[in-house]
Amino acid sequence: MSNLEQVKERLKSALNKVNNKLIEAQKAIQNQHQLETENNELKANLALMQKEISELKHKIRSMGIEQEQKSLSKQAEISPLEIKTPSTRIRKSIDGNKVDESEEINSKVSLNELKGLVGNKKWE
Repeated sequence: MSNLEQVKERLKSALNKVNNKLIEAQKAIQNQHQLETENNELKANLALMQKEISELKHKIRSMGIEQEQKSLSKQAEISPLEIKTPSTRIRKSIDGNKVDESEEINSKVSLNELKGLVGNKKWE
C-alpha cells in the first residue's frame, strides 16, 4: 500500500468519525428539544395543578366556615343563649321596687328569661 492510499484510508476513517459525531450531535439536539417540550408541558400542568389546589383550599375553607356556622346554629337551637351574671348587688328591680342590698344574684339567666322579665319596659 502506498502512502497515498494510507492517507486516503485515514481520511475516510476520520470522515466517518466526524459523521458519527454529527449524527450523535443531531440526536442530542432532538433529545434536547423533546426534553424542553416535555418540560414546558410539565410546567403548564404544574400551573394548572397549583390553580386547582388553590381553588380546593378556598372550597375547603368555605366548607369549614359553613360547617362551623351550621354547628353554631345547631348549638343555638339546642341551648339558647345564656348570659352569665357574676355575683352582684341589685339596688332596684326591673319594675322599680327596692330590693334588699344584701340580696345577691349568682346564676345563669337565659335570653328568653331576660326577655320575659323585661317585657316592654325600658332600662333606666
